[in-house]
Amino acid sequence: MLDPTLLKISELLHTQDNRCTGHPIFCVEQKIRDYGYGPRWEDNPVWVSPDGDECDEGEPEAVETAYRDRWETVTMMFTQESADAFIQQNEHRYHRGLRVYVDSLYRNPEMIYIRNWLLKYGEEAEHGSTDD
Repeated sequence: MLDPTLLKISELLHTQDNRCTGHPIFCVEQKIRDYGYGPRWEDNPVWVSPDGDECDEGEPEAVETAYRDRWETVTMMFTQESADAFIQQNEHRYHRGLRVYVDSLYRNPEMIYIRNWLLKYGEEAEHGSTDD
């Protein structure tokens, strides 16, 4: 019997927008804010309390600093649908936000092999030639 989850993944791989990317992988990324930059040289000055939270200038022991935001991968999915579902189910855990970024599996032969197998699995299932 053909696995319905694998068939669904294969169908989505055939029909989703690959965003002009060869061997795409859908990365869910979280925004990370790094503090400790010189406020005179950065465009993002803030005041930070001793426990590391942004605060108002007048708070006791607050320090002026600056920050830079960057994006860090949380997980990767074969499909946009799965990445969107992850964000919907987990965005409450990431207070600075999540996004989907499409990267390429270029020069990753193991993942390309698995992705190609998933694409082929659906085609073979559709034509009745999958051996399970």
